[in-house]
Amino acid sequence: TSIGRSAFFDCSGLTSITIPDGVTYIGRCAFYGCSGLTSIAIPESVTSIGENAFRNQERIENVWGNGCINEINSFAFAGCEHLSYVSGLFNTISVGNSAFMNCSKLENANFLDKAKKIGDNVFRGCTSLEYVYAPKLESMGSYAFAYCDNLTRIDLKNSKIKTIPEYAFTYTGGSKTDKELVI
Repeated sequence: TSIGRSAFFDCSGLTSITIPDGVTYIGRCAFYGCSGLTSIAIPESVTSIGENAFRNQERIENVWGNGCINEINSFAFAGCEHLSYVSGLFNTISVGNSAFMNCSKLENANFLDKAKKIGDNVFRGCTSLEYVYAPKLESMGSYAFAYCDNLTRIDLKNSKIKTIPEYAFTYTGGSKTDKELVI
């Protein structure tokens, strides 16, 4: 079962979503333009979130998951300016390009414990991001953490990452002097 492409496109009157158990895929642009959304509850059955599914939701503050999302596609939550808390996405293996780009209130990326791949620009412009823990990471894209002004600790210990790509951490940490990269 899935929520199809653009199924709730531009439904500005929606304020919260509880996706029913049994849905496995949230389609491309499924909730794009639903400007009234403040929270999303994602059931254990969802394994993939499509491109632009929740993009530019200016009011979303919280995303609650139940641990089984394997893949978050490109731009899925990009531009969700007030998104500060993401919980329960512990089985995420792949995070697509720009998935959380410009989520300026997002403070941590503690849902990357099993992530093997994060694409280009994934957290670019997440100016409140302070801490990243990704012990299973095998690859990351360019500009993955660029312009993360408050990022002070990046823990890649035990990861299998062989190359830190170009501009991965450019303009990161702003003026803070106490920064730590653990590889």
